[in-house]
Amino acid sequence: MNLRDPHFERRRYRRWGAYFQSKLANLLFTAELSRRLEGAKSSVTAVAAHPGSAATELGKVGTSASNAVLRKAFGAVLRGPDTGAESQVRAATDPSLAPGAFVGPRWGIAGTPRLETPSRRARNIGDAIALWEYSETATGVTFPV
Repeated sequence: MNLRDPHFERRRYRRWGAYFQSKLANLLFTAELSRRLEGAKSSVTAVAAHPGSAATELGKVGTSASNAVLRKAFGAVLRGPDTGAESQVRAATDPSLAPGAFVGPRWGIAGTPRLETPSRRARNIGDAIALWEYSETATGVTFPV
């Protein structure tokens, strides 16, 4: 997480870099929310989910090599809205998921939703706390957990 320039105001904007940073932020924020909910002895559970390779507008527009790969190579395995939502549905409805769980398709791209292991960067407690504090400052909202 680059919290010194999270909106790419002082560094070159790259859409994939911004996309990956946003996905890392999702996992870090969920981890810190989960930690805080557990500390508050809340009955609420925070979990994260990703759809895998879903057919969205991301990557369709543009002329870069990544666009060509997305359009041609991944076209056959892109998930539609119904299958793309499977991980989110499991995350929202599976009472057996532990706090802070991360659900995604079996092969990372497509497949039955299963528990995933977040990257080492997404498990960095210091970054999770820093993102939480940045979020409070940036929004002017202090969360009660």
